[in-house]
Amino acid sequence: MPSSQNNQNCFRFASLFADNANDPAKGKNDSVNQLFNANTSSVTEPSAIKATLSTASLQGQGLTTIIAMVNGIFEKFYAPFTYVPGMGAAASNYRDKQLAIHGDLMGKRSFTLSVLPNDVYHQTTHVLTYKPDHMSAHFVANPTATSVGPFDSADESKPEVEKIKSRKSSYLPHNLGSIMSPENVHGLTVAYFWITVYPVIVTEGTQAEHQHLIQYFQVAATLRSTGGTSVVNHSSFEVVTRDEGVFETVEQCILDRLFPNNGNNSGSIDNSGFKEVAKEIGALAASQQKQAEEAEERRQKKEDEKYSFEKILGSQALKRIKLYNGLNEGTSDKALVAKMIPFFEKLSTLKSNKDSDVLKALQEAMEDVYEYLDVDPEDAVKVTPQMLKALKEHWERIDTDSLATGVGANLFLHGPRCAKTAEEQIQVFHATLAATNAPDAEVLKQLYSGEIYIPTIADVGYTLRSMMWFFMAVTVPGHPHIQSLKKVINKWNGVERKFNLDAMGDRDPARGIYLLESLNMVMNDYWMEQRKSDDLIRGWDGLQIFKDMKSKRVWKPVLTPTYRNQLKLDVFNGVYGSHTIASDGGGKAQVMVSTASHQGTPQDGDTKRKADEDSTPSKNSQVENERYRTQGINIFGRFKKRKDPATGREYAAKVVRTTAAKPLPASKTGTGAMCLAYHCKGQCNEKCPLSFDHIPYTDEQYKDLVTWCEECYPGSDM
Repeated sequence: MPSSQNNQNCFRFASLFADNANDPAKGKNDSVNQLFNANTSSVTEPSAIKATLSTASLQGQGLTTIIAMVNGIFEKFYAPFTYVPGMGAAASNYRDKQLAIHGDLMGKRSFTLSVLPNDVYHQTTHVLTYKPDHMSAHFVANPTATSVGPFDSADESKPEVEKIKSRKSSYLPHNLGSIMSPENVHGLTVAYFWITVYPVIVTEGTQAEHQHLIQYFQVAATLRSTGGTSVVNHSSFEVVTRDEGVFETVEQCILDRLFPNNGNNSGSIDNSGFKEVAKEIGALAASQQKQAEEAEERRQKKEDEKYSFEKILGSQALKRIKLYNGLNEGTSDKALVAKMIPFFEKLSTLKSNKDSDVLKALQEAMEDVYEYLDVDPEDAVKVTPQMLKALKEHWERIDTDSLATGVGANLFLHGPRCAKTAEEQIQVFHATLAATNAPDAEVLKQLYSGEIYIPTIADVGYTLRSMMWFFMAVTVPGHPHIQSLKKVINKWNGVERKFNLDAMGDRDPARGIYLLESLNMVMNDYWMEQRKSDDLIRGWDGLQIFKDMKSKRVWKPVLTPTYRNQLKLDVFNGVYGSHTIASDGGGKAQVMVSTASHQGTPQDGDTKRKADEDSTPSKNSQVENERYRTQGINIFGRFKKRKDPATGREYAAKVVRTTAAKPLPASKTGTGAMCLAYHCKGQCNEKCPLSFDHIPYTDEQYKDLVTWCEECYPGSDM
């Protein structure tokens, strides 16, 4: 309410509505109280409430006040009435609408008049909330609280909770008028009612009489959803402006009764004065609109701050993640989202601080990565609470003997362990026991127990890819860490067989663990340096380890006794094989065990197979179009999605090219045709004969290929 309303008329006006002599029920509130009670056997219809209050305001001996929550703030509306123009009166937009004086009078007997919403007297839905005594105790213990809830069905059985309804507004009994008009800076709030007003009602023993008011404030205090509002909240009320018939009705039927002029006209407004009143009302309406907009801006800012990245992740965690991404710690949330980091894109729409919801957002970001890379669903890793916890901590390993920290320099936090259910692990125990010379199932269980999965050699590649997928979800596109991982993955796929044979010859089944730990140490140094910089630094070199192996130089790291014990290296004695999880077609997991001694040599035909862009990119030769996620998918995604009816899968690049009516457009390099797989599908093979075309194009430069796809790409857009 504007400060200009703080004058004598204002206090005189308000006091009349706290006087039992002016009560429409002649000093008794019971009849009006019952009208607003929404929890009785015979509930009054809203139309009856509307008619009763209008009659009291325009014809009765007294006047009423109702309370309504408008955009989270309790407002008072005096003398509600239904406007019906008299005979010969001008047409009005407010005919048959319920109107009320909003707030106190200002000087010259002018006032603000608002249109009450159609549902202002309607009942709410049932709401789970605290019982009155518990509600009062809650706010006494938490005086700065602004709400309770939300509650769910699981809370219904609790003794302190009940399910009730209310009206969307409440009648303010005259005998509570003065105590319900606090002069503190916050005005009337739910905390004020439960700390100050409710105890007075209890002391006077008038709970039954004021049941409608108590239940209204129970519902008003309760959020219907996390970060939401109460069901009694109204977004705004329309202000009445420039309607002489309406203001004349208020002047003659309400104000003249409240402020009798005792035989003179000094206190009334004649016809010539209505323009002045209308002008003042118009100015007030504009002022209130501005105030409402400012209030909404403050509310939105507060809402944004409530679910800012800092609130969700914590200030220190957010600061570290920015630095790991080469961003200044002052980078705003909006700027962070613009960096196209999948995790932050998901967080930007999250209206919750719960770890379970943040974990869900991280999982959704990972699924975007899987879709982008076309990862087989059986290979996709589920994000665990432990991963989210590690993400919020240092990405380098502060404790180098820890297996549970350092998400960016600890490959043991990634990999198959997350992808298996307990039932699948049980099958792994039995199958591996039958296929290897491990002593017994209890020893095998040590391989799969605890929070960390210790991979055997066959899981090294999958573990590396799991880390890459995870970091593609939490880092900027093209991050040096991702590029370094890709180089190591490609190298591993080229040396895996020899690595296994060397492990077998040296009787060193833990060789894969040593390799992962060697990479961990290199990555650890990288993240420590990255955290010191405001820009992205060059990636780490994991290929040196393989060079040392080839040159017969020492490459295995020296491990402390504590760390060796955590890695359970002794359990690997005799266990050369590993496992993969597959499906038997009936939804049941099967375990397939292989050993290094059973691995055959590649056939001559395999080594001589001609490489081209048509072949499905293998894990060891995959080349990705780094700009596909931000550019290519928007241009060619509709073609890529088309399904080949013969296979039920996306058309292979070879099928598209060989069945086309004309050749592909020329590459901008001038040395051959464009690579369809690289540009249209987002990935190709590093041995592709068109690899010279694995380069960025602008939207303009893509026009010829778009035209070609529209004319030659089989299938149609769904």
